[in-house]
Amino acid sequence: MNELTAFIEGGQLSVSRLLLQHYQTLRMSSDELVVYLQLSDFASQGDTFPDLAVIGERMGLAPTQIYELIHQLLKKKIITLNSTVNEQGQPVDHYDLTPALSKLSVLAVQQNQAALNSQETNQRQIGWI
Repeated sequence: MNELTAFIEGGQLSVSRLLLQHYQTLRMSSDELVVYLQLSDFASQGDTFPDLAVIGERMGLAPTQIYELIHQLLKKKIITLNSTVNEQGQPVDHYDLTPALSKLSVLAVQQNQAALNSQETNQRQIGWI
């Protein structure tokens, strides 16, 4: 197997540009961003509550450090932890990553509105409006 085939078979993860450009606006550290991306990768494969040790191995961090980073994401309401009951009546936990996307959507709308307001102000100053 050549390197390109191995790369392609490794899979892809789609990441929002808004997240990459504005994660600091959400008060996320670089490590928290990588943990978020790891959670997203696992979720894309159907695992919404991955083992912290596995994430730690991927990042070169101890599971306790991963736990603390996830705790910070929960505290900042970037992710939520939800519990449901499976078919056997047992509680099952899973991370919900959509709160970050909701915050980014609000930020995008605010930025678009600010840009429109700025453009309108400039046009008024020039006398176009």
